[in-house]
Amino acid sequence: MSIDTDMLLLGLAILALFYSIILSHLQERKGKKLLRWVKMQYPDVWLSMPWALRHMVTSYIGLLRIKRAQQIDNAYFNEKYAEMKQCDTQIFLSLFCSGAILLLISY
Repeated sequence: MSIDTDMLLLGLAILALFYSIILSHLQERKGKKLLRWVKMQYPDVWLSMPWALRHMVTSYIGLLRIKRAQQIDNAYFNEKYAEMKQCDTQIFLSLFCSGAILLLISY
């Protein structure tokens, strides 16, 4: 491939990588907002979580634990959790595209 094509592909790979970083940041913000809601609406569920999940680990893992344990059966929680989980596929696809483009450039 020519140098111009390589530079264009590298730019696309970097753009896809930045897109995944932005999406993961937005996902974390949505998760923190939902965890704050859980803390206010369901203090017993919040306090039943280990201290590290409440304060140190990402909100995504804490919400995943709550969802898997089916501790909250609320329409608002389920809706916001689904919105947060929607980002997973987009993050994966953008990282996959970035990696595929970088592999294409290297050959």
